[in-house]
Amino acid sequence: MEDSPHVGERLTELIEERGEHVVLGCFDTAASAVEHIAAEQPDVAIFDIRLREGNGIEALAAAKRLRPELMGIVMSSDMTLRHEQASREAGAVRVLDKSALDEIPSILSSLSQAGDTRDTRSSAPARPPSARRDSGSQFTS
Repeated sequence: MEDSPHVGERLTELIEERGEHVVLGCFDTAASAVEHIAAEQPDVAIFDIRLREGNGIEALAAAKRLRPELMGIVMSSDMTLRHEQASREAGAVRVLDKSALDEIPSILSSLSQAGDTRDTRSSAPARPPSARRDSGSQFTS
């Protein structure tokens, strides 16, 4: 999920540049993302916390209820410890700050190779950058 066109485009480029993964969609509301995850059955979904409607943490929790094996990555431009904890409780396998967006291809490769939904390392910096209004969620297969 990513409702910022600029961030969504960059994320799509990063995900598809190695040819290992394909972006199936990009959605700016929790409901549309969960609906498409249920229909498309991706292996991995990337959720931004802030969405036009709803939030990525709630969308991840709803998607995990429908598809428990889904590997969810939660990102935000203003990640806090509270967000990180809520993301993990919702089932996130990775949590990262958008400043670490370039790590997405490596994260996806490691998740694909390991097939492990228990990788809960964080890429969030100790002090998150100031908040921006970029938001959304995206998923890959």
